[in-house]
Amino acid sequence: MVPISIYGPNLQAGFTLGALVDTGSTKCMIPAYLNDRRLHLPIAGTDGSVETARGRISLDYVMIPRMMLLANARVTDLGAIMAIGPLETGLYADGIEAWLGDYPIIGMNFLDRFDITLGRDRHIIFEL
Repeated sequence: MVPISIYGPNLQAGFTLGALVDTGSTKCMIPAYLNDRRLHLPIAGTDGSVETARGRISLDYVMIPRMMLLANARVTDLGAIMAIGPLETGLYADGIEAWLGDYPIIGMNFLDRFDITLGRDRHIIFEL
């Protein structure tokens, strides 16, 4: 899981949650309950035929004003890694379409804005 922050209308304070990185997903997804209870983003449209592991389904989507990657650790001046977080990374994208579903997913409409590397220690490295 990768920590992210999702910002609501007018870039109000972000809501932090962990999301699965899914390079097979065209769009991001946020839990419908999160939008209903916290973000209150209007439905921007409906994708009538989304292919999922459970077959083809219809999904509403919203436009997320800003989505930011967060970090779980940082490097100190002396090179030591401190496990504090989540910390803002400055790696974000504005105007992200996200389906309303069951689970938070980071899809290719966000991921293709960054260079992504999987490190030997299985950490994901995002770069502009």
